Amino acid sequence: MAIYKSDTLRSNNPQSFAIALANEIGGHKQVSTLQDLYALPDCILSASRGAQNSDALGQIWYVTSLQKRYELISWTNRRIASGWQEVIFSAQTDLTHIQEQIDSLGVSVSALQQAQQDQAALIEQNRQAAVEGILQATQDAVARETILANRIQELSVDVNQQISDLVHQISQIDTGVSYDILSQAAYNAITTKDPNKFYFIQGASSSIIKAYIGSRKLWEIVSTLDSTAQDAFLSASQGNLLNQKYLMNAALIQYLLDLVNPFAFSYFRGAGIYEDGDTPSVQFQWAYTRPIVSQTFNGQTIDKTVTTKTVSLTSTPSVQAFTIQAVSEQADLIAQVLHTDFSQIITTVDADLQNPSSSQQSGTQVQTANIQTRTSTIEETIYVSFLQKIYYGASVLESMSNSQILQLQQEFYVPGERLFANHKFDCSGGKYIYVYVPATAYSDEDAYIEGFKAQGFERTTINVTNAKNKQISYLCFKFPKQTVGNINLEFK
Repeated sequence: MAIYKSDTLRSNNPQSFAIALANEIGGHKQVSTLQDLYALPDCILSASRGAQNSDALGQIWYVTSLQKRYELISWTNRRIASGWQEVIFSAQTDLTHIQEQIDSLGVSVSALQQAQQDQAALIEQNRQAAVEGILQATQDAVARETILANRIQELSVDVNQQISDLVHQISQIDTGVSYDILSQAAYNAITTKDPNKFYFIQGASSSIIKAYIGSRKLWEIVSTLDSTAQDAFLSASQGNLLNQKYLMNAALIQYLLDLVNPFAFSYFRGAGIYEDGDTPSVQFQWAYTRPIVSQTFNGQTIDKTVTTKTVSLTSTPSVQAFTIQAVSEQADLIAQVLHTDFSQIITTVDADLQNPSSSQQSGTQVQTANIQTRTSTIEETIYVSFLQKIYYGASVLESMSNSQILQLQQEFYVPGERLFANHKFDCSGGKYIYVYVPATAYSDEDAYIEGFKAQGFERTTINVTNAKNKQISYLCFKFPKQTVGNINLEFK
């Protein structure tokens, strides 16, 4: 008879093929039970007429009695449970949150264009200023180079004699300064040159032709001084100072060493991070670039020869500072030049060869140099921290014991830094997600999965005894449903 209204068409032969292809049928695919799912006819599942049947894989059916979705993953096992896999959605997209993110990104095109124009104008302004500055700096550098070349030429006239005098002075004075007299080839063969040692190069006639302090030429060092200081150095290094002015010469040598190798820490070691509750014995080690007169460790005076100290610590307070202060003798070069026949001027240069001061004098013309010794103090502080850990991971266990928590992945929580940055959880086969954070570290951060705010995380407070046997209050975050696949989780 005629069909006046649309109706459902069914095949008279359920074992044959459907009237329409399955991929051309609209509507919701559902069955009542898993048994009904496993009994679906092949012609409903596939339109390939028994050929490859690959078009069947991936279709999803809803089982009403279980209120679950199942995906066909194996044609061979379509009649049994292993041919089907439950479909689980571990996070729902929060459309409102996405819209808020989109709205927050609104930047007007005109404002962006104006900012680009302003930036281009600033770049051009800076470029012009840089070009002008480079030109001026080049002119200044050429002028300074000319002055320096002339001065070095003046100094080099009597260099050999002055070096010979200085070698003799060092050999006569007990300054504690080491030196070697050797050939240029032997000096060049030294791979690591002592920055506190003089090296005098001997020529073919056994005369001294060159001098180094460490790896730097002595006269290159002197040429860095201003002209007044250079004159003072030349005066102080003359042979007539050998007899009655030994101390001045010793200070001069000290002064040159200070120029090459300033007083500083070579290293200060011992800083570290330990777990809360630990009681470590920490060894601190240090060294200086120069000999010292005295030193203190955390305010306590210790022998100047000590370079290591072991301290037994506890985890209270959580951050502990350790400070070393050391004192060394330094030398100041003071130059004085007196003139006659009119109001005379004395010029004094301070320790940094800056800020000259002048006063009027009269008298016989003289040129002298004076080296004064002073003390210099340096200080350095390092820190030892005791921190709590964050434990996290994926597990098939519905709950975890204290020992199982300590076997999870773990990292130190640093106060003031982000609580839990992006981490990957391997949930292959279906696992629960666990994150344990110190209760004192948490401040209402939310969990995000794959960039979206996660719903349904369970939060409980528990006590965890860490590996150092200290009991600490923790917050346990657990996703109540098993999740499948690799999941990226973060707190923010």
